[in-house]
Amino acid sequence: MAIEKTGENLTPEAYLVMEDAAEYKSEYHDGKIFAMAGGLPNHNHLCSRMGFLLESALDDKNCLVMNSDQKIWAEAYNSFMYPDVTVFCGKLEFHQKRKDILTNPILVVEVLSESTKEYDWGGKFLKYKSLSSFKEYLTISSDHVEVNVFFKQDESYWHMRTYREADSIIPLQSLGIEISIAELYKKLNFEQENNPTDSE
Repeated sequence: MAIEKTGENLTPEAYLVMEDAAEYKSEYHDGKIFAMAGGLPNHNHLCSRMGFLLESALDDKNCLVMNSDQKIWAEAYNSFMYPDVTVFCGKLEFHQKRKDILTNPILVVEVLSESTKEYDWGGKFLKYKSLSSFKEYLTISSDHVEVNVFFKQDESYWHMRTYREADSIIPLQSLGIEISIAELYKKLNFEQENNPTDSE
């Protein structure tokens, strides 16, 4: 999902007042506001598909799967973010008693787009890592088959593994479940999105 810079420096409190009244979502990163633009079809499908697969696999566990409307607060980086998909297990922890802001995801998923992939790989991952509950991070490519999984081994080391084969099974260690690459990318048409046709 593309991010476009807008507005001037604001305090977190001023951002929340603005966000509560806004007609569209914006992220907040240490005083700067970034409007969240709509994603392309493949991006949107992968977000929905990943949420569905996680929900199905976690049906008998005390975990909740959230979509991109769920706001996350990373205090160490003074940032409010909207991940594409998040998973929370056990008791939810809220920011300053705000019912719409959570602080304790165990797993975060970002579906990469051309405009955000470098930030999702770098700066945004760094902010997620500041959350003590956070154990696993997935980045999903939307223009080809590729999933990168980062798993927290200890406070100073994250293990990374890349999956590119259609028959790969991805173990999510933080949740004790597996996700199929074939099921995740089911129905996607990379050629169609790369070469759109005019319907008129």
